[in-house]
Amino acid sequence: MKKRQLFFLIIGSILSFVHEGYAQTNLEGNYKVKGWNAGVSTTTPPSYTGRANIKKIGNTYRLSWQVGAAVQAFGGVGLYDPKTNVLSVSFGDLKEGGVFGIVLYKVKGNTLEGEWATYRTQNNGIGIEILEKSALK
Repeated sequence: MKKRQLFFLIIGSILSFVHEGYAQTNLEGNYKVKGWNAGVSTTTPPSYTGRANIKKIGNTYRLSWQVGAAVQAFGGVGLYDPKTNVLSVSFGDLKEGGVFGIVLYKVKGNTLEGEWATYRTQNNGIGIEILEKSALK
């Protein structure tokens, strides 16, 4: 009888852990964006701000951003790795012939901390971007 109780206690603990992990990786929603261009220190004001949206579609994530004073629109598709807590996203400027690149976000609760690079980035620089989940629409 005690072995059976221990079995159910262990299974319950595992399911609780899995459920908790799933709740922490619900990436869908609206985000505030702040970012620093390659070579710009994060101790200075952000190079750009804006908003983003993440939507899960099957096993992928669709991202859209509106950033900068001139309101640039970007779109991207990503894959989430729950083992590393990293969302990897390829992105591009939605106008024809625009910028394209990659961003890797480390998921930390409701904040995604990213490092990005574009095909046109000079000197192989890496930019920084932070997404904070918000109620923005």
